[in-house]
Amino acid sequence: MATKLSPHAEFREAVRKAGGQTAFAAVCGCTQGNIWQLLKKGSELPAQYVLPVERAGFGSRYRLRPDLYPREQTARRRTTDRVAVCSVPACNRRDDDPAAQCCAVRDCPFAVKEAA
Repeated sequence: MATKLSPHAEFREAVRKAGGQTAFAAVCGCTQGNIWQLLKKGSELPAQYVLPVERAGFGSRYRLRPDLYPREQTARRRTTDRVAVCSVPACNRRDDDPAAQCCAVRDCPFAVKEAA
């Protein structure tokens, strides 16, 4: 059974998954020093960085900021929202956003299939 980490611990884990503070800062669009300062203070990931971090596949919005993205609210929304989203973490493709780029991974439901 996995232990539940605090939002700050999830933030630290996301930085580790990114390969370090510099790579993580690039995803967030801020400086490495900014990330270092947030980690040193024991802060949660700032709200404006949560979705880019999730899109990059380094953490889940529900774990990084459960105060902003509670699971109960999401479960209700999913029953009415019928938008297909690629399950590949690095892919941004949704079926309601034709301009989004597909990850082109073999298992991506949006990857363009070559004609046989």
